[in-house]
Amino acid sequence: MSKFLCILLVVILCGCTHHQQSNTFKEKYDIYAEPKPDFSNWVIAIPGASPYPAMAYEQCGLPISMLEDFIDAIVRRMDAKNLTEYDAAQDRLDTIFNQLHNMLKMEEGHKTLYTWPEGYAYRHLLGDYMIRDEAALKTAYATIQYMKYQLSQ
Repeated sequence: MSKFLCILLVVILCGCTHHQQSNTFKEKYDIYAEPKPDFSNWVIAIPGASPYPAMAYEQCGLPISMLEDFIDAIVRRMDAKNLTEYDAAQDRLDTIFNQLHNMLKMEEGHKTLYTWPEGYAYRHLLGDYMIRDEAALKTAYATIQYMKYQLSQ
């Protein structure tokens, strides 16, 4: 019995010392980094990107720098460690979202949520605004990287 307890103690202690702290979202995703194309995929050069929202953003004239700030604010909201940080990140996110929404000019009578490109761009911005998980963040990040890659071509 004492051998079992000794082995259990060693396993527990070794397990605790090898625990790696996970990186924050900000450390994992540098939205301002240059795009890194992956030419192994013949369809799209940036893995995980959604080309249709990127095209809609471009056709609506949304600046990439503002979209980068938008994704960065989402990342900061996800990395918030307390309510004060969360509120500050959410306020920044709300401000940028409202600016992007105003740039879409959806108030005109003939434009709806199903109009290309304004409605499509708005639906994706709204979806990105509500991101709460890492998988959706990766897609939003890759879409902005795809836009930057397309402009560099």
